[in-house]
Amino acid sequence: MFEKFLNWLWEDKRSAPFSAKPRLEALEAWQAPAVIGWLGYTSSYIDPANWDLLRLPQAGDILDFSGPNSGSSNPPVPPSGSNTSTTFAQGLVYPPTPNAPVTLPDNYYGIRIRDNYAGTLTIPFDIRFGEYTQSTGNTSTRART
Repeated sequence: MFEKFLNWLWEDKRSAPFSAKPRLEALEAWQAPAVIGWLGYTSSYIDPANWDLLRLPQAGDILDFSGPNSGSSNPPVPPSGSNTSTTFAQGLVYPPTPNAPVTLPDNYYGIRIRDNYAGTLTIPFDIRFGEYTQSTGNTSTRART
C-alpha cells in the first residue's frame, strides 16, 4: 500500500494548461436607506420644507414621524419632530418649491411613528413598506369599497 502511495507521489501531475479567461462578477448592491424625518411646519406632505432632508420622500426611504423634544419651540426646530398631522401623497405632484413636478412612490423602506408623535397619518391609497413601527400617534386609511 505504501509503495502505491509513493508511486502516485512520483507520477507526473502536470495538468492541461488553464484556458479560462478572467471574468468580472457583479456584486450585490447594498445601500443604507435614508431616514427622512417629518418636521411638519404645516400639514403639507408635498412641501420639502416639512422634511428634515429638505426633499420629498423617495422609494427606499424610512419615514420617521416623531414628536417634538421636550422644551422645543412650536413650530419645532429641526430635527426635533412635530405633532402636525399629514396625508400621504403618491404619483405626480407639484411641490411648492421647486415648481417642477415630482413623482412620489407608493412604497418605502419603512415607516416609523414614535417618540410621542401625537398627529394622525392619513394614507388614502395602498402602500408598501419593508418595516413598520408604531408606538404612538394615529393612522387613518381609505375605506375599502
